[in-house]
Amino acid sequence: MLLLCLAQALSSCDAFCADLASRVAWAADVEADNPSATAGLSLSVQLNRLLAGLRGEGRGEGDGDGETRQASGEVDALELLNALRDREWDRTAGQQDAHELLATLLQAVNEELLQAERLRRQPSLTTASAGGPDCVTPEVIEVNHQPEPSSAIVSLRSPPEQRSWVRCGLTQTRVKCLDCGVRSPARLEVQHCVSLCLPTRGDVLLSNGSGPVPLQQLLLRAFRVELIRRARCDRCCQPDDDRTVTLSKTTRLARAPATLVLHLQRAAWSAAHGCPVKSGASVAYPLLLDLRQLMPASPLPSPVDTESPSSGDVDDFTSIVESHRQSIPLANKLYRLVAVIVHYGDDTSEGHYLAYRWHRPTRRWWCISDDSVLPVSESAVLALHDVYMLFYEQLVPSI
Repeated sequence: MLLLCLAQALSSCDAFCADLASRVAWAADVEADNPSATAGLSLSVQLNRLLAGLRGEGRGEGDGDGETRQASGEVDALELLNALRDREWDRTAGQQDAHELLATLLQAVNEELLQAERLRRQPSLTTASAGGPDCVTPEVIEVNHQPEPSSAIVSLRSPPEQRSWVRCGLTQTRVKCLDCGVRSPARLEVQHCVSLCLPTRGDVLLSNGSGPVPLQQLLLRAFRVELIRRARCDRCCQPDDDRTVTLSKTTRLARAPATLVLHLQRAAWSAAHGCPVKSGASVAYPLLLDLRQLMPASPLPSPVDTESPSSGDVDDFTSIVESHRQSIPLANKLYRLVAVIVHYGDDTSEGHYLAYRWHRPTRRWWCISDDSVLPVSESAVLALHDVYMLFYEQLVPSI
């Protein structure tokens, strides 16, 4: 079962599991304090219960019986699957990949936790009728920016705030006009999973031979500077002329996530076959991953750029940039591999998923496939082929 395979990988992510458990407990308290309304926490509760069961919580720490935990996990996974279906989710041919399921799952959990936040902020009938200052509607909380009318000119202004109650990382993107030099304010985007393109035939990454491609090279390529040609700048391009310019787009990790999930895009379009085919490129991934090259050299810059034409270009999104300015870690950029998901099969839409997870209490790796749970060496994990997803957890130094 794909859902259980994904849950096995997530269960090795201590920070994710602890954060989810605390947020679900908080949301449950909010729901209990509002008996006349409900936040609808069925999916969040089921995911938290499944991860706790796979981690052996409540059953005692130690090696334990892997098959027993796997069997009980299958029952909890079915309950989680039913909770997903209650939200009108269906695993169609268009959504069969593990990373898509992860995105769907986290988005659904995020919506439930946002609903709990709206419920917490919902005023009582007495307060609402009085029209006091605390009377804030959910719409005002969640949406604080109206979309601007469409225009043929590319705007360098920042988008509205993205609210997320699932602990994740943030990417910082800035666009600069190479003609006039104006730069956009820093744009922050929530990142649950980073997708990495695998090299194809003729790629420069394969020029040094047929050996595995280093994961660090794929990460550097994903965060390289991009050139956007034949674009229009809202400062140096007038609406009534046909002038175009070149923009540069720079993306960096503004806030390192506690849990880093990497997706290796193995589906590549084949002109010869007229359909996506699976890439068999081999990737060399380390046990310890250093992200210093992907982080800004200094803390997140102020969104008010000195080259901006006017202060009017700074919109409400400034607040989220400033709120994360002090939260950017300056040191903890080292990550340890805690789980790997492998896809076996020649077709990207079919095949079998296996989970390899690190069990911290016993300091051992385990290979999990359906009802099979087998120990495996660390060297074997680092030599896997057909790797589809990698789960890294941030190493926090002891104080």
